[in-house]
Amino acid sequence: MEDSFHEVRQRTHALLQQRGIPSHPYLPLLDAEGIRPAGEVADKIVALYCLAGLANEADGGLLLEWLAEEDSLAVLDAGELKLLEEPELPEDLLNELSWKQEALYALCWAAGIGEEMPWPDSEVDLSEVFPGIPPEVPIESFRTSLALRERWALIEALDLYYNLHASLSHSELWGGRDPERVLSTEVVVERRPALEWLCSGKLDWDEVSLDT
Repeated sequence: MEDSFHEVRQRTHALLQQRGIPSHPYLPLLDAEGIRPAGEVADKIVALYCLAGLANEADGGLLLEWLAEEDSLAVLDAGELKLLEEPELPEDLLNELSWKQEALYALCWAAGIGEEMPWPDSEVDLSEVFPGIPPEVPIESFRTSLALRERWALIEALDLYYNLHASLSHSELWGGRDPERVLSTEVVVERRPALEWLCSGKLDWDEVSLDT
C-alpha cells in the first residue's frame, strides 16, 4: 500500500520525538510536485562538486577546462559559471560555498551514493561518495547510469529536513534549550533546499522556497 504525506509526517514526528527535537505543530504537509529526472540530478551533483571545490582551493579555470573536455559546461547555470570564471573570490563567499558539500551529499544520497544520510549535527565526510561521482567517473556515463532512490524515501527525507528547519526557525519551541547542541543549522539549511529542488518538479535551483 502506497504511503501518504500524512503517514510520512507521522514518522517524521516520531523520529523527532525520539531525538528530543520539538515539532512545529502547524507545519503544512508536503505537496511534492514530482521527482526531478535523474539526469538533472547528476548534472547538479557535478555543478555542486565544482562549487565545493572552489571552497577547497580548486582552480575555477581548471574546473571549466575539465567540464569543457567532457562536453558538460551546460551543467552550470549562469551564476555557477560566473563563480568559476572569477579569478578570486572573497573569503566570506568561499566559506558559503564550503557548505555546498552538504547539498552535494544530499543529492548523492538521493542517488544511492552513500548508504545513509548522517544526522545533521556536524559536517559530512564526502570521502565515501567521491569514488562514485565525477571526475572519478566520466560525466556522461554518470549522467546516463544514475538511478534515484524510491520516491517515498526521497519525500520522507525532505519532510524530515522541512521539519528540522522549522524547529530551528522557531526558538520558542525549545523551552530555553540550545538547538545547536543537537543540530547544525548550516547543515540543515543546505541539505533542505537540495531535497526541495529534487522533489519540486520544474523549479530552478534559485527558485526553491525555504518557508517554515
